[in-house]
Formats: sequence, structure tokens, C-alpha cells
Amino acid sequence: GSTISETTTTFSTGTGTTTITPEQTGTTISETTTTSSTGTGTTTMTPDQTGSTISETTTTSSTGTGTTTITPEQTGSTISETTTTFSTGTGTTTITPEQTGTTISETTTTSSTGTGT
Repeated sequence: GSTISETTTTFSTGTGTTTITPEQTGTTISETTTTSSTGTGTTTMTPDQTGSTISETTTTSSTGTGTTTITPEQTGSTISETTTTFSTGTGTTTITPEQTGTTISETTTTSSTGTGT
């Protein structure tokens, strides 16, 4: 019954900002993504727990398929997401959360203007 939504805006310089609204009301998880011309970028998230860090590194190949691994604040747990972007600029990201049997899925559509939701 909870929703995590994120909106990503990417500029022509390859630098974008993603803001995630988590399921806790009133908290904010923000991440800033910088993608180099080689298609490799790093995203750092500021989570809702003060003093903890969620970091993710994204590598996108020339085929438009990339893998993002998120290191969550719980030691020993893994949240992984795989993003596939097609030549039309539409991609799907699936996140596997740390709770077994639950699914958090997100769909990303990127238009030719470089703005996606």
C-alpha cells in the first residue's frame, strides 16, 4: 500500500537530478546522478536516516542496457536494480528489495528532450 515515486530530469550535459519520495510521509530521499560520456555514472542518495548512506553506481553499455547496484543502510542486505533502455528512449527498471517476496518496480520513460518520469 505504499508508493515510492521518483522523477528524473536529465540535461544535455548528462547531469541529472532524481528526487525520490519514500513511503514515510514527510521524509525525502534525494539523489544526484552524473553520467559521463562513456556511459558510466555514479548516483549518491541521501536517505531518510540521518548519518547513513545509500550509494549506487550505474554502468550503461553502448546497447543501452545497464545495471545499478544499491548498497542499502542495512549491513549485509542488497537492493539491486537492472535498467534496460531501448533506442526509443523507453526503459524499465526493476528493483529487488531486501524483503523476500516483495517487489518494487519502476518504469522509466525518457523522451528526446531528456526529461523522464
